[in-house]
Amino acid sequence: MLTLAKHTFSSRLLTGTGKFSNATTMKSAVSAAQSNIVTLAMKRVASNNAQDETLKALRELGVTLLPNTSGLKMPKKPYLQPSFLMKHWVANG
Repeated sequence: MLTLAKHTFSSRLLTGTGKFSNATTMKSAVSAAQSNIVTLAMKRVASNNAQDETLKALRELGVTLLPNTSGLKMPKKPYLQPSFLMKHWVANG
C-alpha cells in the first residue's frame, strides 16, 4: 500500500511511459506490472487530440497519471498547465 496526500494505492510501483515503442506495448506492460501510478511525459502527448493513443490506453487502464513536465513549453490553456494537473496532490496546511 502507498498513500500520497489523500490517495491510497494498492501498489508502490510507478511505471513510466517513455521507453515503449507504441501504446499497445505500454498498456500491456503497465497492466502486467499492476502499477497504479504512471508517469507521463507531457511533451509527448498530443493534448489537442482526444484520440491520442497513449492517453487512450492509460485511461482504459484507469491508472493515476503523474505528469512529467521536463522540457514542456507552457500551454496557454490553464487546464493543461502543470499547476492545474497537480493541484489535487498539494497538501494544504
